[in-house]
Amino acid sequence: MRKRFEQQLKLGIIPISGVILPIKNGMDLWHILVLSVVRLGLDADYDRLEDFANHHKLIRQIMEVETVFGEAKVFS
Repeated sequence: MRKRFEQQLKLGIIPISGVILPIKNGMDLWHILVLSVVRLGLDADYDRLEDFANHHKLIRQIMEVETVFGEAKVFS
């Protein structure tokens, strides 16, 4: 009969269930999907991806954040 293996956490390690994700951006799932496809398709690093998300009009239109009038959303 097999015994269940209980993994002991090391000091200073936070379990995955205890990680709190920052959500002050409020990024939608659609934005995450579009940016992940762009990143994988172009093999881009995160600096280049941030540039795409903030300055490239076509990608911003696909993400539905480019506005003709008013303020546009900025990703950090």
